[in-house]
Amino acid sequence: MRAPSRLLAVVSFVGLGAVPAAAQNLLTNSGFETGTFAGYLVGGTATQYGVAIAGTVVGGTHAVYGRSEVAARSGQFGAYALVCQSRDVLEGCLDGPEVLTLTQTVAVTPGAQYELGLWVGARTPGSGFGVSVQNGFFQLYVDGLGLLGPSPFVLPGDGTFQRVAASFSSGTRASVTVTYALTGSGTGRALLSADDLFVQVVPEPSAVVLLGGGLALAGVVRLRQRWSEGRHRGPRRDLTDAEGRAGRGRGSHWMDPCRTARSPLASSSRLGNTRP
Repeated sequence: MRAPSRLLAVVSFVGLGAVPAAAQNLLTNSGFETGTFAGYLVGGTATQYGVAIAGTVVGGTHAVYGRSEVAARSGQFGAYALVCQSRDVLEGCLDGPEVLTLTQTVAVTPGAQYELGLWVGARTPGSGFGVSVQNGFFQLYVDGLGLLGPSPFVLPGDGTFQRVAASFSSGTRASVTVTYALTGSGTGRALLSADDLFVQVVPEPSAVVLLGGGLALAGVVRLRQRWSEGRHRGPRRDLTDAEGRAGRGRGSHWMDPCRTARSPLASSSRLGNTRP
């Protein structure tokens, strides 16, 4: 291997070594594919909740939503809860606010940055009516501290999921308790689905910078190598007849086309033909 090639291999190795591994989810049963809430401490004031196969119809929602189904972002199962925020007997929010909380304690590395989040959606094929969600009511907690500000959003009723996440620093802690508080922001009971909850490490910016620098340097080395090879090789050219004849005596395989071409007259004589 030439020196530039060795350098290219080293640079490529360094660049690939800088690629952060796929972020590991620290949660247990993050996608609820056990068909249960195994691994979570379930709490809150919601009275109708569970884990079900996508497409399962759940009754008890406000009439405006019509038929409501459990939605799943991945796999077969999704978590669901009938939720509302303001108590209104006429609108169906009998015990509002109705909130489902899911809690786990996970081990973390002190001084590291993490991201906490989940995917939420709503499926109302009976009406297509969306579900309004208000952050602050819908909340992500780390050791009891809420991370989301008051930013409302609406989940379309077609089952499309929206990612909700926030970051936090572990500080000096070796473990943290994370809580997902799932609720709506209206007075009518709505079916909210959740899937693919996660707690994962945020990649270090230095690793991304090192990767970019390694790839850029590898490209420069490769271009220099190709330019150097082209300069030393020089332009290609064919042998002239004189060079070919001169090389014939030195064992060259060059052959004179005039000597190798067979005369038509000689060929016809061997076949027994005679000229008139």
